Amino acid sequence: MTAAPDWRNAKHYPNPADTSLQRWAWEFLRRNPAFAAEAKSAVNQWKADEPLAKAPLSPVLRKWGVASAGAPVRFDVAPRLVRTSQHGDEVELAFTLLRADRLLLEFDLDAPLDPQIERARQLLVANQRLNFPALRRQRNQTEKFPLYLRVLDALAAGATRDEMLKEFQRRRADAVDDRTLRYWIKRATALRDGGYRELLKQ
Repeated sequence: MTAAPDWRNAKHYPNPADTSLQRWAWEFLRRNPAFAAEAKSAVNQWKADEPLAKAPLSPVLRKWGVASAGAPVRFDVAPRLVRTSQHGDEVELAFTLLRADRLLLEFDLDAPLDPQIERARQLLVANQRLNFPALRRQRNQTEKFPLYLRVLDALAAGATRDEMLKEFQRRRADAVDDRTLRYWIKRATALRDGGYRELLKQ
């Protein structure tokens, strides 16, 4: 488990504009003390010469609802080849799923580009409709996630509410009072303590 960033520095936290819901789920889960303790214990039992798939960490990750340790948002899969017939011409396009919201496309520069580009566009549109019908809403939903992570890290670092209020009031243009901070703490701990699973379902 990596150390938590300095909660006072907003630049140390993911950007909602380009962070997947899977990554957000991981960020909240890894701040859960019970998960962190189980993961640390499992990692300490793992022998470096054993395959990662057999690591004691795998059951811990499954228990907590995530797929992999280092980067649960990444899928290590071989490139897939898509063949379609378009106007009698077969178009081949290889792609690799990098994360839930990222595809890596491979183009054949020896073949005509226009059919490949059109096939890539169709593939991207189809995947976006299938996997992210509410992408705009999800992005808006995550706008405060960096703030919630900072709240969790502040609590873990032993910061008092007064210290947190002072820091957030200094850095934010909108009013931050004790009621607002209590709400942020409630939302942050809810996401950390199980709410992250809902992010994985979207």
